[in-house]
Amino acid sequence: MAGNLAQDTKRERRSLALGTASQSHSPKPHQKRLLKQPRNTQGRGMRIRNYNDRPHAASGVFAQYQPKYAAHGIATFPVFISRQTKKPSVKGYMTIGLGRSTQLARSDQKGDADAFGFVCGNAAPQHSQITILDIDTGELADALTRHGASPMIVQTASGKFHIYYRANGECRKIRPWPGCEIDLLGGGYAAASPSQAHNGTAYRPIQGSLDDLDQLPIMRGLELRLYRDYEQVITDDFLPPKRRPRHPIGRRCQMGGATVNCSTVRDPLLPLA
Repeated sequence: MAGNLAQDTKRERRSLALGTASQSHSPKPHQKRLLKQPRNTQGRGMRIRNYNDRPHAASGVFAQYQPKYAAHGIATFPVFISRQTKKPSVKGYMTIGLGRSTQLARSDQKGDADAFGFVCGNAAPQHSQITILDIDTGELADALTRHGASPMIVQTASGKFHIYYRANGECRKIRPWPGCEIDLLGGGYAAASPSQAHNGTAYRPIQGSLDDLDQLPIMRGLELRLYRDYEQVITDDFLPPKRRPRHPIGRRCQMGGATVNCSTVRDPLLPLA
């Protein structure tokens, strides 16, 4: 009788040990999520990005007008405009070309922007080749008389005016003329029409259209100090930019196979004394 009880006790201990071991080896609730599921082998391979197959297409002002400016060779990028500030929404905007501009317009995050701009001037090939005269309301007529008429004039969201000219090597200068609230935007960036500010106001053209961007005149009546390099200034709309030959004084150069002193060579573009 005692032997049977001992055997039953051993069996119970063995069954309890086996049950504990089976429970210890069973996967825990948080481990069940890590079990591998059957892999779907259909459609494997490199995924080719196609913006036309996106379920959501960007519908902002930037996405709508980026192709229109790109048709004129102007690379644009999204800009945020509020009452206190105006700044680009992307980094490296000074080096953005047409390819990068198209990618930004087709992206869901940047393409929904309601304001955009472009880099002014012609310091680099990817820039807009446009110089803007940013003036107040009272200076518009005087600025057109002094610097020449333009087929493209845009009213900004703050009520000022942007007069568009073909870039001719102008620099960027804030208040270049004392007493006149005029800014010369031959560099940096400017917001483009029809960008909308955060408070609902928008840039709008009051004269001309985007088709006039290809026939802008150059700005007149600027001092040489307002150009990056006055030797590249175009003096006539129909003449290409001319560079005057540089003859370093006191150096020696080769002319016709003979070594001469450059300080004694007269510049052919200078009049005779």
